[in-house]
Amino acid sequence: MAPTDAKERTRIGEAFARQLLEEYSGQAAASFVIKRTPKGKPYAEGSPLEFSLSHSGKWLLCAVGDQPLGVDIEVLRPRNLKVAKRFFTPKEQAFLAPEQEDAYLRFLQIWTAKEAYFKAIGTGITDLKSICYFDLLPHLQQIVTEDYILSIYQ
Repeated sequence: MAPTDAKERTRIGEAFARQLLEEYSGQAAASFVIKRTPKGKPYAEGSPLEFSLSHSGKWLLCAVGDQPLGVDIEVLRPRNLKVAKRFFTPKEQAFLAPEQEDAYLRFLQIWTAKEAYFKAIGTGITDLKSICYFDLLPHLQQIVTEDYILSIYQ
């Protein structure tokens, strides 16, 4: 099922997070109370474990760990690259190079990395130009398939 309602996606994502938290901690999934910080970062009350959620199209991604982490997933599809001037650093814009055949993939590499980073630090997505994609690479994993790209920042 690919839920279209944001509340339903959130409910399913939190249920998924509880299942993973159970697997990692041994506590019953139902014992985890999911709350949000004032900036919107979800957390399991009373648990030392961290988790992060993302969804795009029919995909749902959840990661659990013992330190702050953030994830983002995006369906691969052409994007309006003009927004890069507003949100990307000059170095990132040069990497994007709109004339490149894979420019939209490069755009999503940068975008998902930044979203994952901001989720990990829990500030909400603020000034996207305040951090450069290339500075995130030591703590970043990215996976690209024919359907989606996902980024995990830890």
